[in-house]
Amino acid sequence: MVTVIIGVVTAVVWPDFSKLYGSYQLNWAAREMAKDIRLQQENAMRYESPFYRVLFDVGDNSYSFVSDHKTMRYKRVKLPPGVKLAYHNFNRPGFNGLYFAANGNPIYRFGGHITLESKATGARRYIIINSIGRIRIDDVAP
Repeated sequence: MVTVIIGVVTAVVWPDFSKLYGSYQLNWAAREMAKDIRLQQENAMRYESPFYRVLFDVGDNSYSFVSDHKTMRYKRVKLPPGVKLAYHNFNRPGFNGLYFAANGNPIYRFGGHITLESKATGARRYIIINSIGRIRIDDVAP
């Protein structure tokens, strides 16, 4: 009897738990990505160099940090399994990624956004970088 009761309670609670966990993963991934992008922006300002950028790989569900004029990749971050890198608009002619100028602004003032999506809930978070370098997370598409 106890086993049946535990089974029924688990069957009722499990879907809510998976949605809650999916939402947690999405929020965590968005905060981590925004933090990482801010760090790259700070590196560009600290070293007064326009060679710091973030590259996004939608197919691999990851993003990478590149520095120096030698395009040295020094950090690659894979998103959690429950989160999908759905979209970014930083692919412009001559630029493959988010580049920061020495003053911390996106190079040539090309702002944009990254869309992360929860595989469990379908919810989305947007990391928005405006033309003067402000980075924020929002639930509403820009």
